[in-house]
Amino acid sequence: MAPTLSTRGLAGTAPFLRDGSYPRIRDLEELARTLFRGFARRAPGRAFTLEAFVEALPRSPSRALFAARDLNRERRGVDAFVRAGCTTCHTFPAFTNLGQHPLGALFPDRAADLGADTSIDVPSLIGVDPDGPFFTDGRATSLEEVLREHNHQNRHGNTADLEDAEIADLVHFLETL
Repeated sequence: MAPTLSTRGLAGTAPFLRDGSYPRIRDLEELARTLFRGFARRAPGRAFTLEAFVEALPRSPSRALFAARDLNRERRGVDAFVRAGCTTCHTFPAFTNLGQHPLGALFPDRAADLGADTSIDVPSLIGVDPDGPFFTDGRATSLEEVLREHNHQNRHGNTADLEDAEIADLVHFLETL
């Protein structure tokens, strides 16, 4: 029996599943609806959203990237990640707690603009694009901007207590995920 392929880093490598019966990622929604008896809640366009997500996953990194890694800096970044409390929502090893948060609670100063009753999933930080944009409205263009300019109330980690070098190491760590 052939092993099940991972979709991580393999965008565009159809067909999917062991028997190759699903030519597109969005076709897997049928599998969830029939075999796994549906979803907990309705989400129009879920199949296309799933496909867009998988297609956005980064390709497998090259060996040259790993050869140039600064492990000491990454360790300092992990320490800053933990110290800032980022693990409350972005829990190891998937870097998400699979929770949902109301936009009004995350961004109280912009709740009226964002739809205060709307909830969003806590995204995994694995494969986060360092070039952004970030947040549901794309207002942050870099990871550093997320942590410095759009985190006044420390709802995306308690970064106010971090030194500049710690934030730089934290950003570096996030870029390696």
